[in-house]
Amino acid sequence: MKISKGYVIEKRPANDTDAFVKIVSPEGVSGFIVPRGSHRSSDLAAVFTPFTLVNGICYSSSQGDRRVVYDHGSYEILPYGKLQDEARMRAVRVLFTAFSSLSGPFDSALFDIFENTLRSILFKKDDPRGIMLSFMLSYLETEGIFPESERCFSCGKKSDLDFFSPEGGIICVNCAASSTVRPAGDGLIRLLKYAKKNPRKILEKTHWKDEILEYYGIIKEFFDHSVHR
Repeated sequence: MKISKGYVIEKRPANDTDAFVKIVSPEGVSGFIVPRGSHRSSDLAAVFTPFTLVNGICYSSSQGDRRVVYDHGSYEILPYGKLQDEARMRAVRVLFTAFSSLSGPFDSALFDIFENTLRSILFKKDDPRGIMLSFMLSYLETEGIFPESERCFSCGKKSDLDFFSPEGGIICVNCAASSTVRPAGDGLIRLLKYAKKNPRKILEKTHWKDEILEYYGIIKEFFDHSVHR
């Protein structure tokens, strides 16, 4: 069996001789056993390292294990080690952590989001916060989830919406006592409503003033909670 291409996002020892790698591909996120010393005359496990794009991943599958057989593929090591910007390195770690938590097949649109985000972080000079906000909004839109902004996500109440919780979005005063919350002003609620209807246009307003920084913070909290729950 074969996967056309995939990015290695995680690697750890599987046993005394083999490595376990996790790969994001258009087919989803999959784990593979990678044997040592079988890539022509070199060590195959050395090829499959994080930040490597591997083209033509051939593998066999038996007893639930996917074992890589990689005789004619090619690979590209991405220049993560050359990044000097801590914000960009942090953005890559967020991206990899988010996808490491996934398993099995998913919509190929998620792979496109992953690939575009990774290459934007590594190769473009855009503000990494804007890149990551775009990634998180695209991810949440693709998954069909977004923080509630019209009513309390816990009880449905439409008044006294004074707080935000990463568990679901806007939350009322009464329900806030049972959740981790932060104050939510009218400006933040307006941004949440606008972004839910216009997830792309919100990026055009990203000048990193206080209100947008707060918005970025709550989307990051909601995203982290959604990915890891």
